Amino acid sequence: MKQLYGLVGRQVVLVIILIFTISEIYGQGADKKDTVKLEQKDTFEIIKIRKITVAKKKLQKAIDNLQEIKTKNKLDASDPLQTKVNKQANINKAENEFAKSAAENELAENQDKIKFGNNVRVFVSVGPTLSFEKLYDPILSPVDSSLRLQTLFPVSLILSTGVVVSAKSRKAELIKSSNGSIDASNYYRKPSLLSFIANVNLAQFSSAASSFNQKITGGVGMGIRASEDFYVGITYDINMTRQLRDFYIDNYQDKQILLGSTKESDVLGNLDSSNNQFFYDKYYGGLSIKFVYVVTGKKVE
Repeated sequence: MKQLYGLVGRQVVLVIILIFTISEIYGQGADKKDTVKLEQKDTFEIIKIRKITVAKKKLQKAIDNLQEIKTKNKLDASDPLQTKVNKQANINKAENEFAKSAAENELAENQDKIKFGNNVRVFVSVGPTLSFEKLYDPILSPVDSSLRLQTLFPVSLILSTGVVVSAKSRKAELIKSSNGSIDASNYYRKPSLLSFIANVNLAQFSSAASSFNQKITGGVGMGIRASEDFYVGITYDINMTRQLRDFYIDNYQDKQILLGSTKESDVLGNLDSSNNQFFYDKYYGGLSIKFVYVVTGKKVE
């Protein structure tokens, strides 16, 4: 069992590392999106909301760079075709940088007009959970009615719902066409990559049984936004299952359970998990990996 816990633990660590790697790649991809020119009346997709002083310095640098590039790459009718193409490409690149810097400066000066994306979202999720406690499936032997204990596999599948709460990112995304204008009211802040998760477990599927929860169980943890509607999270969950009382486990394992105080008493012939004399609701902790799909709060209206 210790080897099993060690193996599962290593797998959990590898999954967490993979999640952070994917998220980092995703974040870098968002930062490296190509900019566009205002003259073409295209829209910006994702830009950073900078401090006003930083935005102004970057804008001034872009203006100076654009002027220098235009001076160095002044088009001449006598230039060969390839030279004209190269010069125009350099000018286009500098104009794009200027347009992006101008948008960042505009947003920095008008942050109060920027809408906030929904940072509280409702989700459904499914994923495995690893129990921290040993659980049993008790049966009575068909040969002599002695109590036998079967150890349950510590990993089960959990179906959950809950809320994911994200901090407000310093990136802004256009939510409607601005026709080339840099209107701060047309932008909103996306949720950050790292989020807080609180969940309520709806159903549990394990080696013992598959059932929908009749009592509230759940957990808390952290999640990483892999895409607009999809998160991967890790939570500490409190789950519940019906278990045989410790008294019978400690005193009657591999023995018959007598229904009286004498040796001539009848022997228990049936174990009913709904009988509170023998069973109780046991709450236990576990570590869960959740694959989260957002069902509300996806977009800003």
